[in-house]
Amino acid sequence: MTIKFDRVDAINHDCADIWNITGVDNEAIAEEVFAYVGQFHSDNATHTRSEDSIVDLNAPATKILFKEIYKVLDQRNLKSVPTQQWGQIHRQYESTEMHEHTPYHVGWVYYARVPENSGALVFTQFLGWSGKRDYIHRPEVGQLVMFPGWMIHRVTKNFNTIPRVSISGNANYIEDTE
Repeated sequence: MTIKFDRVDAINHDCADIWNITGVDNEAIAEEVFAYVGQFHSDNATHTRSEDSIVDLNAPATKILFKEIYKVLDQRNLKSVPTQQWGQIHRQYESTEMHEHTPYHVGWVYYARVPENSGALVFTQFLGWSGKRDYIHRPEVGQLVMFPGWMIHRVTKNFNTIPRVSISGNANYIEDTE
């Protein structure tokens, strides 16, 4: 039986599935992603993809990383969505606004470079009209964080002069045939 994130589950500290990926060259991955700084998936500033950098899935270190990410997704009965992988480069004082990854089942992010004070991943649960609860994850290099696509989240500002570099994507569950 496949365990899936369920929309009715209460958000808590276990709202994300966190894996540590080893055996990859994170600094080389960060440099491969950074090679595309300023090259975005959309030129439309009102479109959410305007913050998403192109990522070369065939770059040597990135290709090795994706083999490992696909292994994790397979264990969770997930398949990556083609065209739904991108780089995130947060230079000093940059952040990402609140968003979600619907209609995809699962969003994920892999951290290749995480300087000190370079921001956090914040999951938000709204409590009616008047309140909210935030769950803060402080990422570390080598972490793959997976979460339900419907989960509202944001990335706080990078206060370091060194850019934070991550790769994100979306995945869907492979339907059981039984």
